[in-house]
Amino acid sequence: MPSQSNLIKLVGPANFNLSAYVNEYKYVNLERINLECDVTAGAVNIAMPAIEDLAGFLNFNVVVDITVGTAQTNPVTISCDAADDINGSATLVLDTDYQKAMLAIAGSNEWVGLTTPSRGPQALGYKTYVALLNQDATAAPTANVLQNTIGTIVWTRTGAGDYLGTLTGAFPQYKTWVVLATYIDTFSDVFWLSANTLQLKTNNSANVGTDSLLMKRSIEIRVYP
Repeated sequence: MPSQSNLIKLVGPANFNLSAYVNEYKYVNLERINLECDVTAGAVNIAMPAIEDLAGFLNFNVVVDITVGTAQTNPVTISCDAADDINGSATLVLDTDYQKAMLAIAGSNEWVGLTTPSRGPQALGYKTYVALLNQDATAAPTANVLQNTIGTIVWTRTGAGDYLGTLTGAFPQYKTWVVLATYIDTFSDVFWLSANTLQLKTNNSANVGTDSLLMKRSIEIRVYP
C-alpha cells in the first residue's frame, strides 16, 4: 500500500489531539503528517500519539509549521505521551515567527525534534497577502487566498460597492501598500482607514457604488517593517 502524507491546517486558539487522527490510519502506511499553524488569534497545542501505539510505523514523522501569526505571544506547544519524551523533555515549544519543526521516532519512547530558524516574510522584506476576491449581490466578499503572511483578514460589506477588510493592527500607516486589479468600464480602489481596516470600493461606469463587480479580482497587500 502506498505511503500517505496528510496536511492539516490548525487555526489558534486550538488543541489538537494527533492520537485520534492517527488512529484513523492505523492500517495505512502513513509516513508523514504536516501541521500548518495559524497563531494570529491564539496559541496552538498539539498532543503527540504514544510511540507504543505506532508500532510498525518507524518512518512516521510529523512536521509542524507556523505559517502566520505572532508566535512570541501565541506559541505552538507540542507535548508527548507521559511515557515518552521529546529531546529529553515533555514538550517542544515553537515561539518564533515562521518556525518549523520535524519530529521523528528515535527510540522506543523517544521523539527527536529538529527545528529550523525563523523564515518567511523577512526573506522578502515585507509581509504579504495575495488573494482573488469574489462578491455577489449583497453578500460579503470572499477570498481565495494564494499567499498570506499577514493574518486572517475578515471581509465585510457595508453598502453597495463598499467593503471593509479588517484585522487588528495589521495595517500600520505609511507602511501598508495595496494594489487591486481594475477592469474596463469599472472604477475600483482600496483606501487605508486605520491600522485595523482597509476600505475597498467598486463603482460602475457611471461611478456609482455597485455590487457584483469583484469576480476573481486579484489583490495584493504588503506591510513593510
